[in-house]
Amino acid sequence: MELGDNQAKGVALNNIAGLYYAWGKYIKAGETYLRSLKYYREIGYRQGEGIVLSNLGMVYHKLNNYDKAENYYQESLGIQRQLGDKRGDIITGYNLALVFEYQGKIEKAVKLMKRVVDEERITNNARLKQHIIYLDRLKQKLAEKNPS
Repeated sequence: MELGDNQAKGVALNNIAGLYYAWGKYIKAGETYLRSLKYYREIGYRQGEGIVLSNLGMVYHKLNNYDKAENYYQESLGIQRQLGDKRGDIITGYNLALVFEYQGKIEKAVKLMKRVVDEERITNNARLKQHIIYLDRLKQKLAEKNPS
């Protein structure tokens, strides 16, 4: 098997998993993302690994398994930061902040969203305004949780 064959298989499986996700078949999507991840890891394709791990985070987020979603997002963020993938860092960071919010970890969500917004200001990300509004909502939630 050629090196490119495993990358092509990983890409194909990632795309198929995306279809399962779009159809609401989250368990099947997760299984297929894991198969994709296996191929990416075999060839050391770190960028693909980071993407698939983030996708797995989305699957477990939808399944309300926030601890597992957090783990996948954290692993993905580590790879994305190592590779300097700002776009992936922003997307995964936002998704992880949502998970933190659902877990009641508002302080962590605020800290992460501050970083996301800072990155977006540098990269001129189109979702900056939306994410500033979300950060403000998190700050308000934190203030209500911890009144002075």
